[in-house]
This record gives sequence, structure tokens and C-alpha cells, in this order.
Amino acid sequence: MAETAYYDSTLTGAELDEAFRRLAGLDDSLATAADAAEQAAFWAGQAQTIANGALGWYETSAALQKAHPTAQPGQWALVGQTASLWMWDAARKAFVDTAAALYTATFPVDGWSGSGPWTQTVALTPVNGGPAVTAACRVAGGLLVDDSLQGTARVALLQAAELVEGGTKTLGDGTMTCRLTGQKPRADAEIYCMVQKGEG
Repeated sequence: MAETAYYDSTLTGAELDEAFRRLAGLDDSLATAADAAEQAAFWAGQAQTIANGALGWYETSAALQKAHPTAQPGQWALVGQTASLWMWDAARKAFVDTAAALYTATFPVDGWSGSGPWTQTVALTPVNGGPAVTAACRVAGGLLVDDSLQGTARVALLQAAELVEGGTKTLGDGTMTCRLTGQKPRADAEIYCMVQKGEG
């Protein structure tokens, strides 16, 4: 027969009720912490996937080709001579100029207007002397983030950038407008993006 354990407590009825309520809150806090840890692992993996494709910056395409005579699909590099991104083409077995230049932008957390959808327009700044962005240009590929941050700041940055990534992006004269139909970022979203020159 199982023994029953009894515990003496100095808590009154009301105090005991409050203690049990706090236990429920502790369960919620533990679940939130576990969820945050899982999200941090996911975003770290996403950032690593992006970083694995980057081969760096080269002054000329010849220097890039010499440093990397072969590569894997998805690998890319920036070439200063053309101020553009060069992507590995498996069919040609060479890097090819995508005519896309790298730009950076920051969407401040307090800059979003509306109440869902959320909208914000920010300036795009060329990283390596890219041409002026116009409405005729287009965003080429996904957005990139600065992977140098650590800890919770990095997680917040990645989550905010992912929300911007999922939004509808429209280019203007030196600007990018992002429209989000879901959750608003809870941190500044610092992003990098490749932009290709438009026709005309």
C-alpha cells in the first residue's frame, strides 16, 4: 500500500491559493523559455545556411574564378569591379554576373504605420557602389542579415528580418516599402538585399 505524504505549511488559505497560481505561471514561463530556445536554434540554422553560400568579396571576376575554380549551387560572391553579385552556374561551371548589387536598409521598430497590415518605407543604401535604385528595379533573391551579433540580440534581429522577408516589398527611388499582413517586428530589422537594374 502506497504511503501518503503530508507537508506542514505556514501559508494561510489565501496565501496557499496564490502559491498555486504562481505555479501555473511558472509552467507558462518554462514553456515560453523552451519555445524561445527552439526559435533561437531555428534562426541560427537559417543564418548559417545563408552564410554558407557567401564566398566573400573579390576585386575582379578573374580573382574570384582563380580563388574558386569550382563551387556548389547557391554559392555567390561580390565583385568590386562590377559592384554586383556573381553566382555559381553549375551548367556553365563558372560564376556569372547576376547584375544585382548589394544594398542595406533598416526598418526601425517604431517606424511601422497602420494596425495590420503594417507599412514602412526606408532608404536603401548601396554597399559597394551599386547604382541608384528606382521603381523599375527588382529585389533579386532573399534578404540577408548581419550574422555578427550574438545571443538574444541576434535572435531578435533574425526574427525581425524574417518578418520583413515575408512581406510585400516595393522599390521606389532609393527606397524600399515593406507591407506586412501578419505580426509586426518587435525589434529593428536590419537587412541586406540584392537589387537588379530594371528595364528601361
